[in-house]
Amino acid sequence: MPQSRTRNSLFTIINHPYQVFISKKPLKQSFQSYQEIGGENGYCFGVQESTQMKEKSPSAMASVKGSVNKEEEIESLKMEVGKNEESDKEASFNKMKDESGMVKSSESDPTESLSEDQQRIHQLSEQIKERQESEKKIYDSYVAQSKEFEQAKVSLEHSKNQINSLLENLQKWEHPSNVSFQTSLGNDHLKRLELELQFTKGKLVRAQEDEQASSLRAKNLTEEVNFLKSEMKFIADAEENNQKAMDDLALALKEVITEANEAKNKLSATQFELEKTKGLVENLKMKLKMVEGKYNEAKKEADRYKNTSERLRIEAEESLMAWNTREIGFVDCIRKAEDERNAAKDESKALLESLEEAENMNKKAKEENQKLRDIMKQAINEANVAKEAANIAREENSQLKDSIAKKDEALNFLSQENETLKINEAAACEMIKELKQLRSKGI
Repeated sequence: MPQSRTRNSLFTIINHPYQVFISKKPLKQSFQSYQEIGGENGYCFGVQESTQMKEKSPSAMASVKGSVNKEEEIESLKMEVGKNEESDKEASFNKMKDESGMVKSSESDPTESLSEDQQRIHQLSEQIKERQESEKKIYDSYVAQSKEFEQAKVSLEHSKNQINSLLENLQKWEHPSNVSFQTSLGNDHLKRLELELQFTKGKLVRAQEDEQASSLRAKNLTEEVNFLKSEMKFIADAEENNQKAMDDLALALKEVITEANEAKNKLSATQFELEKTKGLVENLKMKLKMVEGKYNEAKKEADRYKNTSERLRIEAEESLMAWNTREIGFVDCIRKAEDERNAAKDESKALLESLEEAENMNKKAKEENQKLRDIMKQAINEANVAKEAANIAREENSQLKDSIAKKDEALNFLSQENETLKINEAAACEMIKELKQLRSKGI
């Protein structure tokens, strides 16, 4: 874009209304037309003013072109810097916002999972406490029932021993060898023995009933013991599962804590990067302000150059109009001189004819011849003036060639400036790429 603009600006400068003093073709055409019209005997006017305008035109062209190039370069650089800064700012801020949102969401998710895990751990700990209390109660009841079972066993053995001793006594008393002894005893003693026998029989019945009840209680206790053993096994398995769950929860908590720490580190890193990008943005803003200041100065200078170029254009138009009027006068003078010369030729022919025809008019012819000689001298003088004008035109042609050489030098200078502008543009692009690379590395 800047190269096409410079070409267009050069085209507009060359095709300006005062192209008589800048381009090559009109000068050659005008000089050839002057030679064709006036020839060697023509007149030349306004040479000093045309040379002055020729001396002014290259400097004006160079100044206008320099201002236009500076303005275009500054505008292009400003547009590129503004676009790059806007795109970099938007990309960096959007990325920072996304990262901060992700970090916040990751922070909120670990906190929520931590709270849920803590609630679950609290519930599991309460369940474990309740199970431990129930296990303690079951163990206490098991110990009490085992003690009762032992006591029942002891009482059963004691009752069995009593029954055996009573049966032995009964057998002794019922034996025939003891009949004489029974008869010898008194009736009171028999009654007492009968009462004891009945009492022992009742005690035997009660002992049998107690034995049956104790056997039933023993069966119930064994069933309860088996049930308690199975329940203890189930509780042990549940404790193992709870321990595994607690270990899994501890690992999950460790992972969540590490993730939370990583998220915090990422958040701190993103905050640091955000501060860094803010600093870069501030630096870019300062650079943009400096560029805007330079742009304003260059714009003022370009306005000043525009005003000077406008003034020079007006002066060139005025001088062109004056040159055209003088050119018209110059052509009229040449035409008048040709008419006078033709008239003089006709008169000389008529005089020669009159000399040949009339010898009587010799004196008058001599006088007229003298007059014709004077006219011829005047014509010779005019021819000399025309030769001097031709010499002046040749000098003007050499001056035009010098001005053409100067213009060629100006065009070479403009091409060099165009190359420097391209180099500056490439340097600006490289600087923008480096800034993008620095931003990508910083992100």
